[in-house]
Formats: sequence, structure tokens, C-alpha cells
Amino acid sequence: MARHKSNAPPKVTRHHQQQPRKISSIRQKGSCKVLHTVLRGDAERRAVASIKSLVFGPSVRNKRGTFALVCETLKYLNVIKDVLEIANVLNSKWKRQEPLVYIICYDILFGKETPSIGDAEKFLVRRKDALLSGLATLLVRKKVKTVEELLDVSQLNGHIKPRYVRVNTLKMDVDSAMQELEKLYKVQKDETVPDLLMMPLAAICMLIIWL
Repeated sequence: MARHKSNAPPKVTRHHQQQPRKISSIRQKGSCKVLHTVLRGDAERRAVASIKSLVFGPSVRNKRGTFALVCETLKYLNVIKDVLEIANVLNSKWKRQEPLVYIICYDILFGKETPSIGDAEKFLVRRKDALLSGLATLLVRKKVKTVEELLDVSQLNGHIKPRYVRVNTLKMDVDSAMQELEKLYKVQKDETVPDLLMMPLAAICMLIIWL
């Protein structure tokens, strides 16, 4: 007697269940390392390797995911810092691991919520309501209604000093460069040097993509 084939979906093995978390962990580890290097250079006011060269180094495995996560975290970094200050959820242990905290907070507040796979994720996910409340408070304080408006007022007036970039006018005029960059970031012309633009650190990621 012939057996009827079952239409039920195949069972997911333990290996397949854990795979998404493993990929997330790899991306997060690489992003923390790159972000730590960038922020340390910023704090010490010294030049470090570009984000692109850091991401494409041999120690970073998930290069595309790492690059995207670092750039997005930098884009929201001023907001994340303000939210953490308002929420006041960090103890001394997690204050010493700021790059990791910033990346997880980005995922919780603005990205895809991180699964609870590590102590830091578990700690911050349990405080998600406090973080969201801090974000709502920040919107009220800045007198804006959306996160996009909040980014506009935070990018050039936040914790991270702006970057200066000279436009190669042989390839693009200054106004065209500003028009493209202002689609995502707040950009200003330097008052002294005509082809010099001032922009937040996260905007450098957009320039890297263009290049």
C-alpha cells in the first residue's frame, strides 16, 4: 500500500534555529570593533583608518552587514546618547562597553530588535520601555514630532564633532554635492573655504558608498 506524502513543512533543526542568532552575533562583534576604533579616534582627536578600510579588514567576517550597522549607528549616535542619558539605565559595567551599548540601542530603537543572546542584549531589552520613554521625552524637549526631525537638530549639534570634506569640483560642483548629501544629512558650507563642507560623521559613510 502506497504511503501518502505529508504536506506538513519539514521540522526545523536546532542548527537552523540558531543560525540567525549566530549571524547577528558575528555582525555585532565586527561592528563593535569598528565603532570602538572610530569613536576612540574621535575622542583622542587623531586620525584613524577609514570606516571602509576597517570594515574590509581580515578580522571582519560579515562585511556588508557590519558596514551598514556601523553607518546607521553613527547616524543615530547623538540621539542614542541623549536617550541613554535621559533613561539613565546604564550601570558602571555597561558604561565601559559603550560601542556595544550604542549598537544594541540602535537595533532596539530604530532597527530590527536584537534577540536576547548575550548579557548586554538581555540587559537593554529588559529596559526597552525606559529607552522608548527616553526617546519620547527627547522629542518633546527638542520640540519635534518625528525621529527624522530629531536627527536634523542633532547631527551638527551633538556629542560628535562634525567632519570637513573638500569637494572635488572637477567631478561635481559644491551645490550638487550638497543637494545629494542633504537628502539624508544636514550639511553646511564652510564660511571661509568655498569648496569645503561640514557634515556629521555618519555622512562619511555615504561618501564611501559613492566612491
